[in-house]
Order: sequence, then structure tokens, then C-alpha cells
Amino acid sequence: MAIADVASAGIGVVVCTGISEISFRKSLAKLVEKLRNAIKNVETKKFEQIQNLSEYFDHFESKIHNYSTHRQTSTINIIWCDKKIRDDENQRSFEKLKNSLSKEQYQIVQCDTNEQSIKFTKSNIQNNLILIASGSAGHEIVSKVGYYFHIKGIIIFCSAIEYHRTWAKQYKKVLLVTNQFSQVIQKINDIERGEIYFLNFGFSYEDITLKLSNFDYYLSTEQDGFIIQQFSDINLSIDHHKEIMNELHNLLVSKKVYPNDIPYHFQLQNLMQCTEKFVEVLKDNQPEKNIIRLYTTSIPSYYKIINDILNLLDEQLIVLIQDYIKALRYSLLIYSDKSNKMLCSKDVKLYRGIDLARENSFQEFLRKFNVNDTIVFPAFLSTTLTREVAMNFAGEKGVLLSISVDCRKSNKPRSISDVSQFANEDEVLLNCFSLLTVKKINKITDDLMLYECTLELR
Repeated sequence: MAIADVASAGIGVVVCTGISEISFRKSLAKLVEKLRNAIKNVETKKFEQIQNLSEYFDHFESKIHNYSTHRQTSTINIIWCDKKIRDDENQRSFEKLKNSLSKEQYQIVQCDTNEQSIKFTKSNIQNNLILIASGSAGHEIVSKVGYYFHIKGIIIFCSAIEYHRTWAKQYKKVLLVTNQFSQVIQKINDIERGEIYFLNFGFSYEDITLKLSNFDYYLSTEQDGFIIQQFSDINLSIDHHKEIMNELHNLLVSKKVYPNDIPYHFQLQNLMQCTEKFVEVLKDNQPEKNIIRLYTTSIPSYYKIINDILNLLDEQLIVLIQDYIKALRYSLLIYSDKSNKMLCSKDVKLYRGIDLARENSFQEFLRKFNVNDTIVFPAFLSTTLTREVAMNFAGEKGVLLSISVDCRKSNKPRSISDVSQFANEDEVLLNCFSLLTVKKINKITDDLMLYECTLELR
């Protein structure tokens, strides 16, 4: 190769090397700039999140204060956010919604921007809230305020339901994604009747706090809790109890708890029969056994009366018939089980099957209750020591609860077969307002899930 060629080649190498280095430095500078912007963006978001959390807990403190100074929130705000809220079709739906709800109980607010609905949600924590949002608005609103404590439920009313279900499923409070406004109205009614909170299936701790103003009082069996200290605390005047049952019947009618027909156990004739039996068994010897036995009898459906009222989470009704609830709660605490079926062991397993074949209740239960969540059963809860028996109750589609109990404690569940009208059922009864903490979730089949829980004895 000629010297000139070598020189040219050398210059080419030098030039190429120089260009590569310049290009590398430019790329590096761009990367550094991107990193700086990313760090700045993270810092900004971090600051915004801290502000949001601070604001959230300020509101939470206000809510707690509101609970301590008011028996129950009087108004439910419904916020409907849609940038096309003023369209004729939306306004016709709005009129349907307004006409289907009580003006005294509900305040409906229309928003055409996300900012309006977010601001209203944050500034109106004194009342419970139901949020209706279009699909386009819903994602942003739910991501920013969807966790707020006073939101009872969120409904996404949209056309592209499958698309919006993909993001909505991660938010527990999104109860429905639909394009049918009749379903929106029905879901609001379900929320108020308590059905969305799995009547008979269990409530979340949050549900209890929303429905009962002084929830710790109802959960407690201490001296200042929702309990009697002795049976003599109960007024045994038959006239007194007849007045209570008359008022209960009238309230069930006026509140339209059962809009079609009041079930037999809440009809006045049966309520009066329950009153007479209740007073009668309390006057006999060993009233705790008598009360538990009365609970297991088919007629006069004492068990249905108290459990249905507890599951409604209507504080006025619970307080009205509190003697009937407290009598059984106290009986289970002091009853001495002689059967030895409940061993004095740290880890006794109880089982309960929950049939969730109705509509979307199976998917809703799985969405609502995850590991470390608390399932609250306001009503008295029947369980069994036999897994196979509970599996039968779970049916073809449902959940099997496996409940670990520390039976060394005095407030443990009681085996009631010795005093039950149905001794062969081998029933173990959990007290009202039982708390189950979910420890593990396993799939038995595609349609049957195993929830391993621990009973929290307070």
C-alpha cells in the first residue's frame, strides 16, 4: 500500500473515531437530560402523592369527628360526571334517577369536568357518596379519589364496557360497569339495601364503618360495648316488648325494606309470638340455654328476625331490638359447652360454605376480599367442624371458609348441639359481629375457592 493510501486510511480512522465520539457524547447528553426529567417528574409526583395523602388524612380526621358528633349521616350525595352530561339522553336518564330516589335522602350533583367531581368528593366528606362516571372520566377520577372512605360505591356508565372493565377491576369500589341505565338505578338501590355488601356472605370492615356510626361499640363485648352484663338488664314486661315489635313492623313498612311483601317472620302475628317466647325463656332457669334453644327453633323464627336486622346494618333497627340481640350474644359468652367437641386448643378448624351461584356474586366476592382483608359477619354465624358438610353448602359455585380459632379463649365460638332443636346438625355458632382475617386463598376448582381465615376474638 502506498504511503498516501496509508495516510488517507489513518485520517479516515481518526475522522470516524471523532464522529463516533461526538455522536456518543450527544446520545449521552440526551440520556442524562431524560434521566433528569424523569427524576424531576418522580419528585413532582412524590410531592403530589404526599399532598394527596395529607389531604386524605385531614378529611379522615374530619370524618371521625363527624362520627363522634352525629349518630348517622343524613344525606347521600350522588355525583354523576360526564363531559356530555347536558345531552338530551343523559338528561332523560338524570330525570329517571331523580324520580326513583327520595329527595330528602339524596342530593344529585351533575359535573361535566373531572376536576369538578374530584373537588366535590374531597370537600364533602360529611355525607356518604355514590359516584357515577363515564368511561372516559372514570379512570382519572377513580385513580385520584376512588379510595376515599365516604364513597359507598362507584358505577361506570359507558358504551365500551369490556374496555373499561379491564382497568376498573383493580378498584374494589367500582361495583358496576354497564351501558344500561336501569342497571345503574338498580345498583344504587342494592347499595342502600346492603345487598352489594353480600348480605349473608360477609361485609368488609369498611362497609361496617360506613353503615354504623359507632362501629367499635357494636364490635365490642366489653362492659361499655354492645352487650348486657346480666339477664336482669333486660326489661321483661310483655307490653314493653310488644311495643318494640309494633314499632319494628311499622319501620320495616315505612322504610320499604321489603317493597313487595313483608316475609312471614316480620309479620305482626309472628313478631308477637316471638316476644312471648322470648320473655318466657328468660324467666325460666338457665336462660342462656333457653335463649340458644329458641334461636335454633323454626317458629317463631327468632334467628331470622335478629339476623336479618343485623345484616341490614340499619342502626335504628338494631338499637330498637337490641335486647333480643344482646341476650343471645351474652348467652354464647357464658354458655358452658359440656360436649367436648370444641377442644381447648390453639388452632381448631371450623368451616362454612357460601353458595355464590346467583348472578355475579362469585366474581364480586373474589374481587372484594383478598389476602389480609377482614370479612365481617354482623349476624350470628353457623359453622361446622366437618369440612364435607360445609362443602355441601358451598354448592356448585361458591367459597369454602376454613376458620382457625384459638379455643383457649373464653369468648370462643360455642358448640350448641346439646341445646339445639336439631342436635344432629353438630352446629358451632359464632357470635354476632365476628371478624375473619383472610390469610390465604386457594383454588379448589374453577368455581370453588378456599379462603383460609383466622377468627379475631376481641
